[in-house]
This record gives sequence, C-alpha cells and structure tokens, in this order.
Amino acid sequence: MADSKAQRGGLRRRHIEPIGGGARAPDGSGLWTTIVVDRSARAASVLPCARVKSPLDASLDRLVAAARAVAENAYAPASRFPVGAALLADDGAIFTGCNVENASYGLTICAERNAVFAAVAAGHRRFTAVVVHTMCDPPGYPCGACLQVLAEFGPQMEVVLVNPAGKMVRTSLPSLMPRPFRFESLPGSSSESPSGPSP
Repeated sequence: MADSKAQRGGLRRRHIEPIGGGARAPDGSGLWTTIVVDRSARAASVLPCARVKSPLDASLDRLVAAARAVAENAYAPASRFPVGAALLADDGAIFTGCNVENASYGLTICAERNAVFAAVAAGHRRFTAVVVHTMCDPPGYPCGACLQVLAEFGPQMEVVLVNPAGKMVRTSLPSLMPRPFRFESLPGSSSESPSGPSP
C-alpha cells in the first residue's frame, strides 16, 4: 500500500494494491481501487482506476467467439440449455467443450468439464482462464462440479461469463470456489496436483 499527498487541499490519495490476490478486485473485475480521503471533511470516496491488464485480455475476443461457436454443438434435448466453454492454456492454446446430456441424467457432462478433458487429453495441465457462454440473462455460472474440476488445473484462473446479448461478467475461480478440495488435503499425501501447490 502506497500513500502520496494530493497536489491540492488536504487530500491524500491512497492506492490499495493488490486486491483479492494479484491485481484483480475480489469480483475479478480487474479494477484497482483508489480511496480519496478529504481530511477536512473526514470523508472518503472509492474511485475506480484504470484496469490492470491480465494475460486473458489478449485472448478474450477469441475465447468468447470460441465459446459461442461451440455452444451451437451442444446436445441438450432435455434442458434446452446449450452451453459452450473455451479454456485458455498457459501457452495460449484454446480448447473448447459443450454440454452433452444423456437419457440417464446423471451421465450428463457440462461444457466446462468437456473442455478440460479435451485439453488434458491433448497433453495440457495448466490453465489461466475459461469463458462460458450461456443463453440466459444474466449469464449463467459454472456448477460446483465444474468449479472443482477447473480448480484441479488452474486454481487461480479467471472466469468470464457471456451471453448472446453481449453481456459479460468477469470474476475468478478463487471468488467462486475459495476452498476447493486438493490432492494435498488427503491424509498422508505429499504430492502436489498437476496445477501446483495450493495458494
């Protein structure tokens, strides 16, 4: 945390950095926060600053397009709720998945998990972001099972939710699942999961 006197009046401008881990706010918006304190008024206001770029920014448009396109391949005769997911690997590769339902409902696989499984089958183990496209407004969130699977390979990943209307929600996996189950949680386990140690 760094303080600097404002040029005018009795104001002090305080930058709180980082917030919520890394340079992102707790909701994953990527906003740094500036608190401007007027000592004479003993009041404070919170103002957004310029957003800090993340590794996701350069690939975001491609990820959104990929998630939207793969949602069209969803097999959802029961729910009529097509979902597409695009997963960003740490080397920039993108893997997609859609939900595939089954007459035996418990065998249905979500889009996010299908994207992870495709990426792992291709030899990838570390991921930095996922974009999920749903047809609802506001955009839908991943289920708990998908969050747990995503956390296995990218516990700090960014999560972006979009819909056909162009609405977007940016958040993070730690915000949605702050305490996922990890291999190192097992009694007597000294091994680390493929994504590295727990934060």
